[in-house]
Amino acid sequence: MRYLNLLLLVGISFLPLYMWSSGGLQASHFFLILYSSVFLWSRGIGYGKADLFLLLLLTVEIVRESFSVFFFASIQTFMPAVHLLFCLIIFNVFRRIFESEKILQIMIAGFIISVGIAVFGVLFIGYSLSIDEGGSRAIGTFNNPNQLGYFSVCIFSIAFLLNLDKKISNYILILLIVSSIFLCVASLSKAAMISIGLPLTFVVFYIFKGRGKFGIGLLLFGLLILSIWYFYSTGILEQYSFFERLKNIGSQDDDNLEERGYGAIFQASVVELFFGFGYAGTTSVVGHEVHSTVFSFLAGYGLIGVTLFVTFLYFWALKVWRTFHLSGLFMIVFPPLVYGIAHNGSRFTIFWILLALSFAVCSKRKLATRYKN
Repeated sequence: MRYLNLLLLVGISFLPLYMWSSGGLQASHFFLILYSSVFLWSRGIGYGKADLFLLLLLTVEIVRESFSVFFFASIQTFMPAVHLLFCLIIFNVFRRIFESEKILQIMIAGFIISVGIAVFGVLFIGYSLSIDEGGSRAIGTFNNPNQLGYFSVCIFSIAFLLNLDKKISNYILILLIVSSIFLCVASLSKAAMISIGLPLTFVVFYIFKGRGKFGIGLLLFGLLILSIWYFYSTGILEQYSFFERLKNIGSQDDDNLEERGYGAIFQASVVELFFGFGYAGTTSVVGHEVHSTVFSFLAGYGLIGVTLFVTFLYFWALKVWRTFHLSGLFMIVFPPLVYGIAHNGSRFTIFWILLALSFAVCSKRKLATRYKN
């Protein structure tokens, strides 16, 4: 058991370490799949409603890609199904193990270590926020800046989930949020900055909630708005590349949804509308994968595939809403889904850990409430 816990700790701690090309096996994946394999061997497959929707989606992908291969597509076209299988295993195993307080503490330790590795990687490899210095996009220990940006978004959501569940203090929450903001800004990812920036404006009200502390939150919120206005009006923000990136949203080619691949569906036949183009077909039509977490399933696997995936996300949002209400939706669900409008985050391991953690925490709290009543 001690060795299994070590596998879990190392696997989560190594999440930011990308030693090989994107899309393939990384060090953290090796440790996590080894841990999951031992767990499934000893405990079996325990499935819930959400797991079944993912399993149906996996079946749709395999069947759709089998037709592509039958009509002479490369065997490589099965890669999305392989990725989803890995994510399904991670979700199924972690959704169950995170119900254990001991395992959850190991996860928290690994998560904090992973944040430290990500921050150290950016500091060590280098970053530049000033326009005068070129304002290059940092990648840290990842392969590209968008991976760093998405990692920062998932840090934000997981940190709030753990705090809402009273597993980490407000002090650790603030430390994690500051780390998330630093990584986000260093990556210069517009999607990440928007995903974090919008809920970030209400963080002071969350931290200083309660009748006696609301005035402090209101004061700090006012000071934040005044500070932003001062820096903007004096031109100080103009010196920083992150502000330049945000200011120029809409003026660059990659800001266009058509460029992201959203227009692919308008080229679909009736059959393709229901079953999608498949991986090879999508690449042929768009020229690259669709840069959208949800829309990638519509383009690849049609209305059938996207309905299954959106239903799964609906179960996630509903659980968070029933457990943590508006704060949960805004701080946990909102950031990765907003990021997913412009990027495909469906294969990112920490996103599935966030999903598994959400289901586990919400289920535990529901059970605890039932016993109290």
